[in-house]
Amino acid sequence: MVWRAANSGFAFDSFTRLMLLTGCRAGELAQARWSWVDFAQALLVIPAEHYKCKHVHGVPLVPQAVEILENIYRGGKGDYILSTTDGEKPIRGIAKYNEARLPCAIQEQTGTVISPFASHSLRSTVATRVAESLGAQSHARDDPGA
Repeated sequence: MVWRAANSGFAFDSFTRLMLLTGCRAGELAQARWSWVDFAQALLVIPAEHYKCKHVHGVPLVPQAVEILENIYRGGKGDYILSTTDGEKPIRGIAKYNEARLPCAIQEQTGTVISPFASHSLRSTVATRVAESLGAQSHARDDPGA
């Protein structure tokens, strides 16, 4: 439902879909820069100073994530990938989007009323589903900072 509702082409929709495909933390993804993307290796390389554990972190990009990135307008003013200011500043207002716009879009498309949620809920769901598919246990739900 979330994937289908995040389809208007706005930066927040790309943010949501990239969260679902990568499992990145909201802050790390919102702060992502074009200089972090290695299209040749299909990798998002988060520098240590921007990663929670303070070490360089490579995030594999599945083909759908690469396609989303390839279709995002690269503003000439700044390096931020997800931006409403032509790349000058990262997107802001993610919590508001998750609390209002996305639940409304889901209700419009499906008739299902959902409660507002946080970006971490998406991350937890991704971690849980990936862990289940691998026969492992997810720790993202146990650690609110995960």
